[in-house]
Amino acid sequence: MRFGTDPLENKWKWEVEVVQRKAFGKPIPVLRENVKSDLTVANELLVTKVYTNSSPHSAKGFLFLPRPGDRSFEGGGNWGAYSYVLYDLGVSSNVVYEPSKYCIPVLRQNSDILNACGFNMKVVQKGLSTASGPFNLDDHTHCRSCGGSARSALSGNTTCTHGEVYGIELDSFGDALRMHSPIEVCKLDIEKAEVAILEMKWDWGSTRILHIEFSIVAVRREWDRKPSNPKGWGWTRLANILERLAEAGFSHVFLPSWLWDPDAWVYTDHKAEQNRKFAADPILMFYRMSADPLAFQAPSVAQTYEHDWRNYRAVMEHICKAGRTP
Repeated sequence: MRFGTDPLENKWKWEVEVVQRKAFGKPIPVLRENVKSDLTVANELLVTKVYTNSSPHSAKGFLFLPRPGDRSFEGGGNWGAYSYVLYDLGVSSNVVYEPSKYCIPVLRQNSDILNACGFNMKVVQKGLSTASGPFNLDDHTHCRSCGGSARSALSGNTTCTHGEVYGIELDSFGDALRMHSPIEVCKLDIEKAEVAILEMKWDWGSTRILHIEFSIVAVRREWDRKPSNPKGWGWTRLANILERLAEAGFSHVFLPSWLWDPDAWVYTDHKAEQNRKFAADPILMFYRMSADPLAFQAPSVAQTYEHDWRNYRAVMEHICKAGRTP
């Protein structure tokens, strides 16, 4: 999660967006009062458009934008911002997993709003993990120092001690995907739980697009704190994910260039992490050509996203062993 430095600026941006949504007759989301992260999520997804800031006529848009009529599956619904993004794009439905008891009421409110507009949104109050079963969730929704983002179905997600621990149910990602299939779009923003999930093999069915917010801050902290791990080599977790998704048939990837910088994977300390240039968890996007009946229409420049990512492990190993940056 990327948090804005100025809450008043976040509020101003969102107020302008609400006016514009009213002008175009779009449904107005409900946000919780005095929850900074709700404003930030609203601005990231609906103003800045971190998942959808490209033209559908561009190569990036053709590959990674959901299309009208698509069906979606989302892990980590928060208050429902991604569902509004999908609605605006003409997607027909979204199944939303969210474990936090503090997010569920506002998520259901937004579900009611969107469903009244003809969207088909289903809310599931569960977490996602590599296996099904009960789990004690460490929920930091109301923690100011965490900004309300840490709701992971994994232990050791944060250094903060101000969370509330309570029991939830987990669904295996594979079971959930099968249960709610067919889907064309999958989005995961689940505070590091996505790492363990995506390092495993799954049957992706008809999934064409995968959007993830990759928890690099948590990954490099966890990796570098383990004495037996070579410092700064947390990128191997991302390399594992890329290899599993390649095996599953994902063919094109949007990977921010700074993830090829070894400095991005070195953990310093908690205070310094808040201010460094690599403090934001990046958005990664994946496209699966074999699941796209319109693949023959892909622009020729789409190959820009097709090749380099397959060599990620080899390139990073070479760079790190040579002790230099790209």
